[in-house]
Amino acid sequence: MKVGNSNQDVLFSIIIPVYNASKYLQKSFDSLKEFYNAEILFEIIYVNDGSTDDSLDIITSISQKNHNIKVISQANQEGSSITRNNGLAIASGKFVQFIDSDDFIDCKLIIEAIFYSLKHDLDANSVQLEFADKEGVKIGDAKKFNLTYNKVMSGREALMGYMPSSICVFVFKRKFLCDNNLKLYPNIVNMDVEFSVRMLILAQKVHFYSRSGYSYVQTDNSIKRTKSVEKVKKNYRDQILVAKLIYDNILVNKMDAQLRARIIELSNNTAWNAIYGLLVTERNVEKLFILDCIEFAKNNYLYPIKGPLSTNFQKLTSFFLNNNMVVQLMLLRKNQ
Repeated sequence: MKVGNSNQDVLFSIIIPVYNASKYLQKSFDSLKEFYNAEILFEIIYVNDGSTDDSLDIITSISQKNHNIKVISQANQEGSSITRNNGLAIASGKFVQFIDSDDFIDCKLIIEAIFYSLKHDLDANSVQLEFADKEGVKIGDAKKFNLTYNKVMSGREALMGYMPSSICVFVFKRKFLCDNNLKLYPNIVNMDVEFSVRMLILAQKVHFYSRSGYSYVQTDNSIKRTKSVEKVKKNYRDQILVAKLIYDNILVNKMDAQLRARIIELSNNTAWNAIYGLLVTERNVEKLFILDCIEFAKNNYLYPIKGPLSTNFQKLTSFFLNNNMVVQLMLLRKNQ
């Protein structure tokens, strides 16, 4: 007897944005077939983001041969945030998960997470992320966070030790997302970081498994990966925007002093990553662009970087990054 007996009782929605992913789609779908044997009603939602290869043909063919699949298509957007939002808009599951088209999940653990979320009325339930090669073979684990695993806690409690990263590791209660209008900010890189902070501030009950359940495949064809200079520039601009969006949470949400300090710390971390990258490690962007980014950070009270940071290295280097004479010397070296 499957849990749920009508379209309105779908328990789980899998939302997969698709852009020029033809060589991964069949293998990705095959990895989800375990859900067809599970005692739940589920749906797989493919959102074709204006692919120029035969991705749409492949997911259409998959949908014709298998039930519980929805396919929608849209003009290409900049990044996958709008694509994910559009998938969420038509999802009917009690719980939802976003999966990238070239990645894999541990279906057994995700099914366990769904029922655990149902039992404990969780807003979000996370599995651990691992890295895998193109064949889906594990090649390493993501760093664990400074929080208590395998325990139900508030989102605020989790945020004290969680470093926001991929949202794909979460099984979300759809009603929680919809009631709080939790959508991904459109057309930015690092959308997951900004969303995760906003989500955890609002979440009443969350849980983090200590076991790996999401395989982040290392390929050259990911939706987010590119080496073009314009994309590199966008990454830096968006990092600064994400720092601002994180900081803005203290303006629109009531919070205690400890949470406020943590939000500022996460905003500072993001701003530091951008400024340090531009001044120290980046070799492919011009001085004028760097100055524009620093000015944007200044206008949004993100620079000079003030307040808490997560690591001693960030704290030490921020002293130099905030020094105008040092910055000018760094920029001068970039022109040589």
